[in-house]
Amino acid sequence: MLIQTMAFAMYKYHRFHGTLPDFVNPSGYNEHIFRRKFFAEFSVPESGNKLLTSSFIPAHLKGLIRIPEIVWHSPHAELPTNNEIAPGFYYLKANHGSNMFQRIEYPLKEDERRLLERKCAAWLANDYGVHDGEWWYSAFPKEILIEKQVGSSAESIAWNVYIFKDRIGLISAYRKTLRNGILVEESTWFDEDFQVSRFQSSERPRLQDFHLSEDTKARLVSAALDIAKPFDFNRVDFLIDEMERIYLGEITFTPSNGLNEPADGLIAHFDALLASTLR
Repeated sequence: MLIQTMAFAMYKYHRFHGTLPDFVNPSGYNEHIFRRKFFAEFSVPESGNKLLTSSFIPAHLKGLIRIPEIVWHSPHAELPTNNEIAPGFYYLKANHGSNMFQRIEYPLKEDERRLLERKCAAWLANDYGVHDGEWWYSAFPKEILIEKQVGSSAESIAWNVYIFKDRIGLISAYRKTLRNGILVEESTWFDEDFQVSRFQSSERPRLQDFHLSEDTKARLVSAALDIAKPFDFNRVDFLIDEMERIYLGEITFTPSNGLNEPADGLIAHFDALLASTLR
């Protein structure tokens, strides 16, 4: 399926950017991200598999960096009974891609369970990544998992750290929530010192109602650099609870799949980092 997958991915890239990507001499961040999908080395099955995220945590960080607790997983869409899962809030997810998740609360009502199981069956039938070139998401068995919510708030913040060969290019604080049935996305971008970056999204309002201690900021940066050390580029995503304990959410090797809009100078900044670190 390699040629077909490359063709689909190039078509999608062309529709977005209006030009075909250069595999041989990629000239910018988006082309480098696209090229990585077919020529970079990935650890399989760890890469992309939410059940194996802990394998990316170095030995010296075990116990210091946590992962969200997975209370159940299965290759089948039938969810556990109310007697098998303690009452509380969880995230129902597929292990093999993005945008396949839903916040749930146990115990489940029977009609809710039936709807969720139909959704899980659709997730399991989704060959995520094959038509986008992110082939590694389909290189391991698909499963459904239930993950305990980190902290008590439904509006958790994802702290995403972009790392270019031991250099932090950006720290993104990102939150998406449903308010009155409308999806609201907020973000604030920081530099490696947690100073508000001169680059900011023009499409999303700033995320402001949060606080991290200086110690937590230092631990977050140090953990991100250590976790990313074996790789020339990736994005390391974290969650932080009310006690400022740090949880590794995932590692993303091709952020936005090479389909990044020029974001008020940010992509040009990433281009410069690529020129100095990856070439």
